[in-house]
Formats: sequence, structure tokens, C-alpha cells
Amino acid sequence: MGLDRAWKGLIFSGLSLRCQMPEKMPRIVTERAVSPRKRIGQLVMSSIPSYRLKGDGLESVTAARNYVRANKITSPALISVVRTEFTTDHFFWSERGMFGAVYAEYNYFNFPSLMEVFRKLREESLVPSSRESIAASVLTEYEVFKPEFAFI
Repeated sequence: MGLDRAWKGLIFSGLSLRCQMPEKMPRIVTERAVSPRKRIGQLVMSSIPSYRLKGDGLESVTAARNYVRANKITSPALISVVRTEFTTDHFFWSERGMFGAVYAEYNYFNFPSLMEVFRKLREESLVPSSRESIAASVLTEYEVFKPEFAFI
């Protein structure tokens, strides 16, 4: 009987050691470099018409496509689909189809309609015309975004 108690004590102490793993603390991010490519893409995307709709139980992409078809929206357009109170999906409607807004933001130069908007913004001197002027402007790769706090 004494051996059983000792054996149970070893088993339970081993289990309790495994179960008492230290909790992983979230890493706090205080500085983040914002790339010029993303900043220019955000500027271009903010210059196109945007629409907001509710998902109504459909998949976000399906709801966005149905909305485009029903309202005969022409490209380029930014479509925001509200799924829940806290979740919103953003899509970019182009002549080539529906894309995620973040993808279109980073790769605006792959879309002819966004390149037209980019050229208009460059003519209005809202966007620098060359890579050197981008580095010298506010849209520099080393510009630091400092939120109050952020968790990863």
C-alpha cells in the first residue's frame, strides 16, 4: 500500500508539473516601420469610391459580389462587408475581379485602374514621382508608427 501511494504521488506530481506551464505573455510592440509601398497603396485606395454593406449570413465574398452585380458598380471600388459587430472584411473590385483590399494595397501597380488613380495623384503632387523622392519624403520606409500599445 505504501508503494501505491508513492507511485501515485510521482504520477500526480509529474502531471501537475506538466500542467503548470508558465503562461505565454503577449509581446508588446511599440514601434513598427511602415513601407512606402504600403503607404502609397493606402493613399491610392483612399481615393477610390467605397461601399459598405451587411453580410446577411452569406460569405463575405459572395455578399460583395452580389452587391456589385445588383448595383452595377464599376471598377475600381472598395467594398466593406460587415459580418459581425466586430468583424469587417474589405475587398477591392477591379476590372480583373474581386481581391482582398490588403493585397490590392500592397500591389496597386498590378491593377491598371489603380495605376490611373496613382498617376492622377502624382500629377497633383500628392505622391512623389521617383524612388529617391519617396525616400526623402514623409513616405519613408523608416517612418515609425507608434501606437499607444499593440499586442501580437
